[in-house]
This record gives sequence, structure tokens and C-alpha cells, in this order.
Amino acid sequence: MAGEISEKEKVKFQTWLNDSERNKQEFELHNDVWKKTQLNFKSSDSESVFNNLLNKIDEQHELEITENQGSIVRKVKHRFLNFTKIAASVILLATIGYFFKTIDSESPEVVVKTLHKQNIAGQKLKFFLPDGSEVWLNAESKISFPEKFSGGKREVILEGEAFFDVIKNTDQPFIVKTGEVSTTALGTSL
Repeated sequence: MAGEISEKEKVKFQTWLNDSERNKQEFELHNDVWKKTQLNFKSSDSESVFNNLLNKIDEQHELEITENQGSIVRKVKHRFLNFTKIAASVILLATIGYFFKTIDSESPEVVVKTLHKQNIAGQKLKFFLPDGSEVWLNAESKISFPEKFSGGKREVILEGEAFFDVIKNTDQPFIVKTGEVSTTALGTSL
């Protein structure tokens, strides 16, 4: 840079410079520092100038290292945030799955058993439905009803004749189906 090398050294330097892109970058870095530290000096002062130059080179390398470390820290933070997002998503999905599985296992579909009562000719039968309503089933009649009333209605299927004393429940109307006809009551005698 000062122009103080021999022809043989110039050839050797040029070979080194052309050897790789990294060598060129390093030379440019030192050349920039050299230009920035050009001072008027006497040859007796050359050692202090050389030390000053080395200090400037060290400062430049420290700056590059700090920038590289900052880049690495940003990459690590970015990867950590991505990992955190993925982990949170997996945990959320697992929690939702567990919640729905728990609901399904706690409320299995209930199969309600249907009961049947039937009378032969000349016989009458008195009994109570699951809700406490009283039924008098006439001769040659048949009735079907669930073992337990559920949902929004109390429904029975009647073939023939019956008398009902229905327990009042406005939330579950009492429905008697006879063929094509349905009779609904909230609580009364039918």
C-alpha cells in the first residue's frame, strides 16, 4: 500500500490476491483502514504509525465480530420464536382433542329401553309411567313407552283404549300417539 515492495513481492502478492475472493475482501478491508489512517509521518515515527494501523485493524475486526454475533443472536431468537409458536399450536390442538374426547367418553350415547304393556280380552291393567303418570289400560289394548322419558317430550304409543292421569310438566309435554293421531297434554286426565 505504501509502494515499498519489490517486483518479486508484487508478483507473490498479486498471486495471493487472485487466489480467492476472501483474500480480495481482506485486502480491501486493510486498504480501507490504510487510507483512513494516512498520516504525515517521519520515518523515525513509523513504529507508532504501524501500531496505530494495527489498532485500527483490530477495531475493524471487533466491529465485524460484533455484527456477526448480533446476526447469530437474531437468528437464534427467530428460531426460538418459531419453535414456541409451533409448540403452542401443538399444545392447543392436543388440549382441544383431549377436551372433546373427554366429553365424548363422559356422555356416551344412551340407549333407552322401550317397555310394552298389553291386555287380553276382558282384562284391565293399572300401572305408572316413568314420570309418575297413572295409566289404566283397557282390554285388548297395547301401549309402548320408554323406560325413562328424555328430551323435550314424554311420548307413548297406544293401540286401543287407555285412561291417563298425567303428571304436570310444562317442560316435557305428554304425547299419546294412536295411529295417525297424536294428542298432547302438559298435565291432565285423558
